[in-house]
Amino acid sequence: MTATEGDSVRSSSAAGSRNGTGSVSPDERDVMARAFGRLDPVALGIAVGIVSGLALAFATAALLVEGGSLVGFHLKRLGYFLPGYTVSWPGVGIGFIDAAVVGFFVGVSVAVLWNAYHRLFVAVIVARERARAIRRELQEL
Repeated sequence: MTATEGDSVRSSSAAGSRNGTGSVSPDERDVMARAFGRLDPVALGIAVGIVSGLALAFATAALLVEGGSLVGFHLKRLGYFLPGYTVSWPGVGIGFIDAAVVGFFVGVSVAVLWNAYHRLFVAVIVARERARAIRRELQEL
C-alpha cells in the first residue's frame, strides 16, 4: 500500500464521521466527554478530606490505646503543620478536623488539575484532527 492509498483509506474511514470541515461531530464529542469524564472538585475534596481525617484520627487513637513510654513519637511532629494537634484524646478530634481541611484542599486541587489536563488533551486531539482534515483537503486539490 502506498502513502497515497493509505491517505485515501484514512480519509474514507474518517468521512463517515466528519462533516467535511474537519470539526468533530457531536457524537464524537459525546464519546470524548464520557471517556474523559470530569471530576467534581467539591465531591473529591470532601471524600479525600474525610478519608485523611479518619486516617489520622484512627492512627492517633490506635497509638493512645497501645500506650507505652514514647506514644506517637513521630506522629507528634504533625503538630508543627496541623495547628492544635497533639497525640491525645482531644488531639483525635482536632487532628480529624485539621487533616480533613488539608485533605479537602488536596482533593479539590487534584480534581481541578485533572480536569484542566483532560480539557487540554481533548483540545489537542481536536486540533490535530482538524489539521489532518485540512491537510487531506489540500492534498486533494
